[in-house]
Amino acid sequence: MNIYNVWDDFKNKLVLNNLKANDFSDEMRPYLMYLLCGKKAQNRRNKFINSSFEIIDGEIRKSILLTCPDDNYRFDFEINKDKWKLCFIECVTLPLNNINEFPYNKFDSLPDKENWIRAEKTFRK
Repeated sequence: MNIYNVWDDFKNKLVLNNLKANDFSDEMRPYLMYLLCGKKAQNRRNKFINSSFEIIDGEIRKSILLTCPDDNYRFDFEINKDKWKLCFIECVTLPLNNINEFPYNKFDSLPDKENWIRAEKTFRK
């Protein structure tokens, strides 16, 4: 199973509101099910289904980068033979597409995301 098949299968489950517990990694299941499942998540699912995307086919994680009207999102999947699991959804992705880009410490400022990161740190305490 490749990432293109995974994304098609995942989007189909979003359309049908048919994601199951075993579609998520154990550690992120409670958060991601709340975010994507049920009637209250319908608008969010529609947003993800209808957004343009780019694929990053990494060695361990396979990622889908969505460009949505409100923000950009990254969906990380693990694929094991013919099974996949959604492991993470993130809105902050550092803009590094080529590991040969130097220096690594010169990233564009992301001020709108920095507030989210600070809020997450405060929330977790």
